[in-house]
Amino acid sequence: MGLVLAGLLYAALPGRNVSLDPELVLAVIIPPLLYSAAIEASLIDIKANLRPVASLSIGLVLATAFAVGGLLNLVVPGLPFAASLALGAAVAPPDPVAALGVARQCWSGWWSRG
Repeated sequence: MGLVLAGLLYAALPGRNVSLDPELVLAVIIPPLLYSAAIEASLIDIKANLRPVASLSIGLVLATAFAVGGLLNLVVPGLPFAASLALGAAVAPPDPVAALGVARQCWSGWWSRG
């Protein structure tokens, strides 16, 4: 949340803003994050919890796609719902690094209670 607020504040500053090339992000920043998430993920735990993992990942992606698509359709008059839904689907894929961070917090709370 802090990074989003910092980005919004930076974008509101007068003057020239620095831009980041999307190709650079895809080639340099994302792969190490995905690699570290893949190394730390446990295939045994994923298989043991396959039903909740699958239902949450598919359900949340669909819910996010339709929520963003519906909101965008309301905010931008004249934009077809199909285009709104396509944009919602583009921003909906789950972030494995964020999911791993949430899972770590959940498991650490569970281990400390046991």
